[in-house]
Amino acid sequence: MQKAVSSVLCGRVVSSLFAVWTVAIGSSFLSYNATAQNPVEPTLLWSVTKDGPVHGFDEGRFIAVAPDGNPVIAGGMETSPPSNQAGYVAKYNKDTGALIWEFAFDGMGLANLAIDPDNGNVYVAGNGVGRTFAVGALSPNGNFLWSYSFNSGEGFNFAEDLAVGPDHRVYATGLVGTHSTDIFTVAINPDTGDADWTASKNGAGDNFDASYAIAVDPISGHVAVVGVTVPLSGVLTTITIVYDSAGNELWSRLYDGSAQGGVATGAFFVGIDAQGKIYVTGGIEVGFVSKTATLQYASDGTLMWADVFDDPGIFFSGFAIMKVAASGVHVANTYCADEECSKIGIWLVKYDFNGTRSCSAFFNGPGFIDQAADLAIDGNGNIYISGSSVRPETGEDALIVSFDSSCQKRWEVFFDSNAGGAIEINKSIAVYSEAGSTRIFVTGLTTASPPNILTVAYTEDGGRVDSDGDGIADAVDNCPFIPNPDQSDFDSDGTGDVCELDSDNDGLSDDFEQRFSPFLDPFNPDSDGDGVSDGDEYAPQTCSNPGLWDTNGDGVSDGVALALG
Repeated sequence: MQKAVSSVLCGRVVSSLFAVWTVAIGSSFLSYNATAQNPVEPTLLWSVTKDGPVHGFDEGRFIAVAPDGNPVIAGGMETSPPSNQAGYVAKYNKDTGALIWEFAFDGMGLANLAIDPDNGNVYVAGNGVGRTFAVGALSPNGNFLWSYSFNSGEGFNFAEDLAVGPDHRVYATGLVGTHSTDIFTVAINPDTGDADWTASKNGAGDNFDASYAIAVDPISGHVAVVGVTVPLSGVLTTITIVYDSAGNELWSRLYDGSAQGGVATGAFFVGIDAQGKIYVTGGIEVGFVSKTATLQYASDGTLMWADVFDDPGIFFSGFAIMKVAASGVHVANTYCADEECSKIGIWLVKYDFNGTRSCSAFFNGPGFIDQAADLAIDGNGNIYISGSSVRPETGEDALIVSFDSSCQKRWEVFFDSNAGGAIEINKSIAVYSEAGSTRIFVTGLTTASPPNILTVAYTEDGGRVDSDGDGIADAVDNCPFIPNPDQSDFDSDGTGDVCELDSDNDGLSDDFEQRFSPFLDPFNPDSDGDGVSDGDEYAPQTCSNPGLWDTNGDGVSDGVALALG
């Protein structure tokens, strides 16, 4: 929305557009007054897409923030034979979305991403050429450092997750083998890419065993991995294993959910709090309905508490996601309200560290399907869930919904590329705060032909990017790096006057002088804008040549109008 106002310069009426800007975020249009200090909704900073070399199926799967505040994304990219795929990694400028660097691990399918919070090295894990357990390393500038691979010599090998420890070593976990797979964990030297130690775990049933998540205690360096095992009973069971920093197994525990009425369980997320307690989240089957169980283990392996969240779903329709932060343990999932899944929503529950539910929330958007894919927590305890939402008017769009630390919804935002019929999905989310500014980064895909990697950045209430400190967010500031709280834009070209070149220093921009008057010269000052240069008139700051005035703006000078009567 724009409001038209008029300026009068030496008798000339000049139209100007000022005061209100409109920012399109997906199919939502958020209006901001330029002088408003606290907009409620998030502001779109930028969005970028990436199309791979063969214009095939490309998607962003993971996102993390480097120490410099710039987001790094990792995903899959379709390539030419014989590899047919590549693990794609890219770093973007946090303010503009400009590509800083990109790198492709040929033949690698990526499962996760981690960044060293101190030196900024980037690590990815997945499966490599020849079905190997693979980890790759890049420098903060995107230069290749090393790759690590392990091949059990049989079957399938896959790295599912990785983390960086306080010793800067890279820890990865996954599965190796054939039908009787084992849990495999490795600690990799960050300088050489060689394994410092490896550990394999064969479950009690000598059957299928796999780990899906890993976390490292920042104090003790203990390594926790979680996953599933099939014991002799044949029932899928959650397994948690903890190693010391040298690779010695400290303890392992099975959780079958029977104490909570469950008959099968499987964990996919693990976290560690500041006291070294370990949290595990996954699915549990209760009465033929899949629910979500969250557990806490003490550092010695004692099960402290377990809770099955009684969400309203008829059955489980997604994998639970969990983040442990200073504000508590946060778990989210997607649920179906009936057996046909005619209505799908998102739920959130927050626990304190004693296992008490601090709060919970449910989200059902304007359509009939809302799905959660990832969540993040900022320094104030605000919660951000990314995923997708199907709306009647636009189809499936990328979704972010935010809750405060009390699980009260703050806002939701949808991203629609406006490419007819295209689907947009947010796969992963990360938040970054500095100097009172909070940025929200998401990556996923858009199916605008062909399917591309989609990465989007927002800033929101209480954390707007305001580079020049003039009280106006960069996203709606017409001169974001030079203070101009009045947003003056005399020629209405969208660029603030203080940002426009004025070669003759007469107060009129070169662009305005060239486009709006045949009398004006951008290199010859005309301070009063009367069409006579300062050097040719006795009072350059006043309209000293009334013969050239056009008071009523009709295109006929006052002198000519008087002569004609």
